[in-house]
Amino acid sequence: MTVFKRVAVLIVGLLIIAVGLVLVWASHTTHHTPFGAYHTGLTLERLAELSELLVVEVEVSDVLVSSLEGRTGGVQIVLMVKGDVSLGVDLSKARFESIDNVNRVAVLTLPPPSPSRPRLDHSRTRTVLIRKQGLWQLSPGTRPYAVVVDHAMAEAEKLVSSAGATKEADGRAREHAEKVLQSFFRSLDWKVEIKWSGRK
Repeated sequence: MTVFKRVAVLIVGLLIIAVGLVLVWASHTTHHTPFGAYHTGLTLERLAELSELLVVEVEVSDVLVSSLEGRTGGVQIVLMVKGDVSLGVDLSKARFESIDNVNRVAVLTLPPPSPSRPRLDHSRTRTVLIRKQGLWQLSPGTRPYAVVVDHAMAEAEKLVSSAGATKEADGRAREHAEKVLQSFFRSLDWKVEIKWSGRK
């Protein structure tokens, strides 16, 4: 084989290797990442890692008055209710509306915070008052007390759960989520506008 042929074979071999490397690189950089954000760090997969950091706990402390009524009287109970409920943002439902890789700015839309894990703290929930009313005061036995307590505890659990749906709790959860995410984006040297779905 002449020197010319050897050089030609070597050049062809190098070209084949180069094309192969380009194809491998392309296969790793064309996966389905929104808006081509694979080299920016702005991926929904990466945001999902922050989900637990977006959760806020809302403490519940309230007074509940409940009663069991009959024809000739009834039983009234007053509870000091203690508990908590969590509010979080489901980042699996978040989406980037736009990403500008040149200026490093983006727009991210989040779903509204949603309550979860309501917990009535039985150890701190106290019976402030329980009493019979009307002719029931003359009847012996404690069964009416047990019934009204069970009823009041069920209402207390609903009270704790509903605390996560208040405007105040929603605002607190949104503010917390925005602070955490903005800190994350600043660490990447990105400026991201956060929007909430359902809002104009």
